[in-house]
Amino acid sequence: MKKFLIPCIVLAFLMGCKETSNVAQNQVQLEEIITKLQNGEKVTNVPQTSIDDAQTMIDRSYAFNYQLINAQTLKQWLQDKQVVLIDASPKGKYLLEHLKGTKHFEFDSAFLSPDGKLTWNPQKGSQESFSKKLGNNLFATLVFYDQSTSSPYQATPADIASMWAKKMGYHNVYRLIGDLASWKAQGLLTTNETPKCCQ
Repeated sequence: MKKFLIPCIVLAFLMGCKETSNVAQNQVQLEEIITKLQNGEKVTNVPQTSIDDAQTMIDRSYAFNYQLINAQTLKQWLQDKQVVLIDASPKGKYLLEHLKGTKHFEFDSAFLSPDGKLTWNPQKGSQESFSKKLGNNLFATLVFYDQSTSSPYQATPADIASMWAKKMGYHNVYRLIGDLASWKAQGLLTTNETPKCCQ
């Protein structure tokens, strides 16, 4: 029994790693496609469904008036200017891993009605506590991301958080394309240290 159990555990681990790797590759590809589309470049040699996914994210960002940013641009910004990072994932995921200096405020689909209207979910905290995480400067650079693996056709926590920040009057709102998966797949660093503001 023991001899049989060990190979099963190893196989399950490897399948989980492969699935994680596929998600990361898809997120990196999505980021590359969106960057090309935003720069007016032609996208070739990728499935049409991937282009459609990218266009969905672009269209959503236009509809709710926030911008999309790729991992390499964010990396440069973090070296050059003040950026407020918010992970909109469930708290457990945030505590396991996030970008250094990231604050946390959990968003989910309950913040969005079935007809696509923004509705505040008081079970996750107040609008005042969300605003406090973002700060008083309505012109601060805000970047939202999450650790979701949902289809781009569904608004993820980072999308919904970006929509809420715009609704609350913040001007420079960005959503990280590819989220944490793309960031990590490009060899960029993460941490599990919680910033002093959020302890």
